[in-house]
Order: sequence, then structure tokens, then C-alpha cells
Amino acid sequence: MTITFPEAVNFLTTQASREDLATLEATAEVRRKTLRSERAAAITTGMNVELEKLGTKYMNGLSGTIVEIQRPRTGEPRAVVRLDEQSFQTIQLYKYISPTTKHYSLRVPLGCCKELTTPTKPS
Repeated sequence: MTITFPEAVNFLTTQASREDLATLEATAEVRRKTLRSERAAAITTGMNVELEKLGTKYMNGLSGTIVEIQRPRTGEPRAVVRLDEQSFQTIQLYKYISPTTKHYSLRVPLGCCKELTTPTKPS
């Protein structure tokens, strides 16, 4: 017997115990990490991306181009993202950046980069 997603949601909202919910939360976190890793593996240099799910909230929504991917032996892979013109202007509201600076790049976890289908304007 196959259970549909709406049936599963109904069970969770009406019948699930604390233990059921704890198991679901742990399982969901494993799935989120898997999806994040899969998305990170698909990111390549030159790709236009939007930043999301960063702890520094003002950086979420910034966009730019991947100029480098760093995959250390240990730790999370990271991307160096050169911000587009609009994101460069936005970050200047939050950080001091020398007026002579023409380009600005951020080093972020690779899993926080979401591919954009429309190109960004370089700064």
C-alpha cells in the first residue's frame, strides 16, 4: 500500500507522537543535507548564482558569478562569488568598501549558492 504525501501530512498533524516527530525532524535534516550536497555538486565556476540560507541575513538574496570553488580536504566546500552590480551596491549599505573598489567577492558555503537562470550584470 502506498501512502500519499497528503495522507502523511494528515497523520503528522493528527496522530504523530513526540517520538514520531523527533524521528521526522532528524530524517528531514538528513534529507536537507543530502539535497544541499547535491545542489553544491552541480555548481560550477562561471555560473550565475543567488545566495541563500546564510547566517548573515543581509547577504541572502545577493547575486553574482562563481569565480572559484574551494574544496578543502576537511570542512564544507566554498565558493568565491563576485557580486553583480546591484548586489555590490547593496552590500555597501552594510559594509565599508573602499570607493576605489571596482569588484567585490564573497567566500560562502557552496550549498548556499542557488543557480540563476538569468545572467547577472557584472560589477
